[in-house]
Amino acid sequence: MNCSELREAAPLYISGELDDAARAVLRRHLAACPACAREIEEQLAADARLIGAFSSALPDTANLERSIRRRIAAPSRQKWMLAAGSIAAMLAFVFVSYQSPRSRSTPKLYAEAARDHRVEVVERQPRHWRAGDAELQTVTSPYGLSLAEARRIAPAGYRLERARICGLNGKRVLHLVYTDDATELSVYVPGRDTKISGGQAAIGAERVTAFRAHRVAGLVVAEASAADCDRMVRSIEAAL
Repeated sequence: MNCSELREAAPLYISGELDDAARAVLRRHLAACPACAREIEEQLAADARLIGAFSSALPDTANLERSIRRRIAAPSRQKWMLAAGSIAAMLAFVFVSYQSPRSRSTPKLYAEAARDHRVEVVERQPRHWRAGDAELQTVTSPYGLSLAEARRIAPAGYRLERARICGLNGKRVLHLVYTDDATELSVYVPGRDTKISGGQAAIGAERVTAFRAHRVAGLVVAEASAADCDRMVRSIEAAL
């Protein structure tokens, strides 16, 4: 894949519509091309900021967004910028025409969790992870989880691989990574002072789903269907 081909495919990548093979080819190009990686990151960041400003109870605009992206997807930089502007205009229209009484802090947390998962897990940017039993216990216990519980909440077929403390929405959050050897998913557990209302949002290629047990709440981030994410959340809530 060259730069022109990437710009043509970028809108579909951002909206999560590329198949696994095409997404893998695109990511290999991003790893080797800083200019394209920067453009993609800027567009993803813009999308995340817009989503973070809206309620999680947005009306269904998926079909409209896909239509806009397909019409304006083209290799030229001019149409690349037109794509970003058109999508931003569509989302701005949705924001003006539809407002929810819910707090907007939770959607912003969703957007930041999706971005953090993409950077730290999908793109594997260098980070200091904890992996041994003693290290894992050190980072999980302040967030109300024993090491045994952190392992037990792994969705079926997955196991706890590593963890670290990261920053989301200006606060320190426990980031747990689970793997089934083929794919990885993230579980984020904020401190007890962070309120998380239930919900699910598709952000780029990632889907973010909230969970809440009797004493622990958090977010699951995975490249999976809505139904699969719901099953993961039910499994986590049952384990806690």
